Amino acid sequence: MISKSKEISTYHSINPRAHRNHEGDEKITEFGPLKEEYTEDDISMDLTGCGMNIERTEKIVHLYAEHLEWGKVKQIWHEKRLGDRGSRHSSQKVFHILKKRLQSGNDILPSIKNLSKILDACEGRRDKAQVLYFYILEKEGLVRFLVNRLSREINNEQKMDFSNEKLASMLEDFRFSNGEPIPYSEATLNRWFAGFRGVMREIGVIPSPQDLEGEPPLIGSIPLQVSSGYSWKKMEKNWLETPIGWMNLFQPEENWKDLSSRLSDYDNWELYEVQGKQRMKPKENPFKIGEIDGA
Repeated sequence: MISKSKEISTYHSINPRAHRNHEGDEKITEFGPLKEEYTEDDISMDLTGCGMNIERTEKIVHLYAEHLEWGKVKQIWHEKRLGDRGSRHSSQKVFHILKKRLQSGNDILPSIKNLSKILDACEGRRDKAQVLYFYILEKEGLVRFLVNRLSREINNEQKMDFSNEKLASMLEDFRFSNGEPIPYSEATLNRWFAGFRGVMREIGVIPSPQDLEGEPPLIGSIPLQVSSGYSWKKMEKNWLETPIGWMNLFQPEENWKDLSSRLSDYDNWELYEVQGKQRMKPKENPFKIGEIDGA
């Protein structure tokens, strides 16, 4: 059992290291170190037994949007066997994990009620996965850590290596403040790595179960707007300089201009300038899905 009082020295993608270019503007080059304090809920092996689970998560989201009461959602989940698992215990475990993920969004991701409409608007499975991915990020500290480390390789124009050996070597840097490593066996971590790769396949980073390398995925219309709203919630007015949502989707800096151009076409986002620097902000709710102007 991991003590809630322990602190972990790690890397976090909202604390990038920057330098000044020849014009004096700050330019993001890589992520810098940051100490974070994690609770038991931040560090788990949930991915070993419950991956992205798009269909089941969507069922829960729609049930909650309809009833707005978790007790009722849980009752229907079990009575109609929506978990589609062999035993009530395993179904209950999956429900608990997915519920906690959805609740982890707090106010920096779409509310569960709004998420129902957002998932309905997605064009396909990958778009839904890229939206739900952010709830996994917020819930799972180890996922955030590895995504940060792997994203730095994309910034260095290298393919990302998702092999067990590579991921394990990255987690060697993950330490409690007393110097202890993560308290999981190699076999458990290998199962967790398989779950982590499953998430990466769903969001379009890894092409197939046989592949251990990944590249930046294409980002659909709905995930673009959600990841931008997430960035704005995290960074507010300066979010375009550090678009954390795009970075967590492994988008290298050379893609940011195109992504911001696409985003500016939507009627829910406003482009403006402050002292010669471009800014963009949502006109209202950052997670309101907009239409393309003139469409």
